[in-house]
Amino acid sequence: MTGRSGWRRSERLCLGKISSLRQARPTGANTCFGRLPDTLADKLLPALLDWLAEPVAAAIDNLNRAERLGWIESVEVWTEVRRLRNRMIHEVVRDPAELASALTAAHAAVPLLTAAADAMASRVMADPTDASADRRG
Repeated sequence: MTGRSGWRRSERLCLGKISSLRQARPTGANTCFGRLPDTLADKLLPALLDWLAEPVAAAIDNLNRAERLGWIESVEVWTEVRRLRNRMIHEVVRDPAELASALTAAHAAVPLLTAAADAMASRVMADPTDASADRRG
């Protein structure tokens, strides 16, 4: 288990990341959709797992752990959201119908992303020694 000083450092890191997410509260679905999946999966999730003395591994393994802990709906849905996000950010969509479909799907995914952010933030705010705050799988 992480030493007391390392645990406090991880706690500050998690709280700092959550604070940054709250201060940056995106106003539009595209802004939220563009940054939130990566911020949650690549920054907050590994810091939170480390803070809880859980193993931090490859992104897909971390997402599987987050699903088992009840922080994300499903790894498959999350992967699909990230795939859509990457397509929207890195490809020029010329077909208006395809663009409308992608924007609709992105807008529909925002509640999933904010629910994951809220679940992770709630876990940080809970007593870190309380394993019952996690839904173990």
